[in-house]
Amino acid sequence: MTATYSGDPATSERDLVRFLCGDTGEQNLYWLTDPELDYLIAKYPAAPYRAASKAARRCATKAAQRADTTVGDTSIASSKLAAQFKQAERDLEEEATQAAPTVSGAFLADPCATLRPPNFALGQHDHP
Repeated sequence: MTATYSGDPATSERDLVRFLCGDTGEQNLYWLTDPELDYLIAKYPAAPYRAASKAARRCATKAAQRADTTVGDTSIASSKLAAQFKQAERDLEEEATQAAPTVSGAFLADPCATLRPPNFALGQHDHP
């Protein structure tokens, strides 16, 4: 599976989500593939922060599955990386919650305006 990033989040929604969650391919290493990001984008249309939050969660899960390793003076702390992705997930989820009304634009001025009256009445099953 391939993973791409142009370096410009304005280029595509995939690049935006990859940028927001932090999976920008340092040294050409990506945590998520393009089809995985496309799935999240399709699942959360018009909600890039929500999709990025879910992507960050997936990156944290993948990082947590790897062990911290040290070879000589070089060490890779996957647990710290997993914690950073988890924090990114929380931050992005908060952004998604705050951005929801402006992103979707589908909110009604009066949500009760489309409600129908109940289809029942007090005493409707009483028999004389």
